Amino acid sequence: MTVKELIDRAKQIADLVNCDFITIQECLNILNELMFKIYSDMITINDKYFINSIENIKNDFDLKTDIPKEKQFFVLEDIYEVMQFGINSLQRLQRPSKIQKGYMILNQKIKLLNVTNPVTIDYFYLPPIFTIDDYEKEDEETHELISTEIDVPNNIIIQYLAHLMAAQFKAKQGADFSLIQQTSSTLWESYKNLLDRDAHDFEQISNIYM
Repeated sequence: MTVKELIDRAKQIADLVNCDFITIQECLNILNELMFKIYSDMITINDKYFINSIENIKNDFDLKTDIPKEKQFFVLEDIYEVMQFGINSLQRLQRPSKIQKGYMILNQKIKLLNVTNPVTIDYFYLPPIFTIDDYEKEDEETHELISTEIDVPNNIIIQYLAHLMAAQFKAKQGADFSLIQQTSSTLWESYKNLLDRDAHDFEQISNIYM
């Protein structure tokens, strides 16, 4: 679903279709706040959808300059060395060591200590900040109006976002939004249950080959 489609859906839920009560910029501000909330909530429940991996690191690593601009660093998930027969998660050290294997983080820079194998960094990246161009702009080639796609795991999260937005629209009106809020809570619980089920199914399948 695109940014425009999501905002239109939220307005529909809040009974604000064809209403100028709330501006597009206000909608985008709300959406950006909610995207940050969803990223944080998904990290809390250990959902790894928004993880990016940087592989084959052999030297010190800068979390500001050595990471893709479109997937800037948010929260560290794991740092591990890749060996011939598996991986080994590295321990974060509080002080330099000439013997102990691990890493330190100083001024957003990861310093590897006593590590000889290539290293992979897994991290959660920052949520996007949507602007008016993400809502709608003219395509340079086709001259058609286009809107940016929202990258989330599935339609449950899209509907969850739409209901969260709709609840905030209603709150701005001073109207009752309890039913919308209840639906959003149900959607979130459905997503967590789906995540738990998928994790359990994966574990069962994996055990067959152990």
